[in-house]
Amino acid sequence: MEILRIEEGELTLVHGERDHRVPAGNTVSFDASFAHAYRNAGERTVLMTMVVSVPPPR
Repeated sequence: MEILRIEEGELTLVHGERDHRVPAGNTVSFDASFAHAYRNAGERTVLMTMVVSVPPPR
């Protein structure tokens, strides 16, 4: 699980086959076990806070 809080700019979150625009002031959470990437398609610097939760080993 990942949680992203976008503080400044606008992040493009690529999750699987889809792109999601996440503007400043928004928070998104997603299953990080799927292929994902982050992109800044804008002119402003993206400032974000990221929380990653890793499940314990089985």
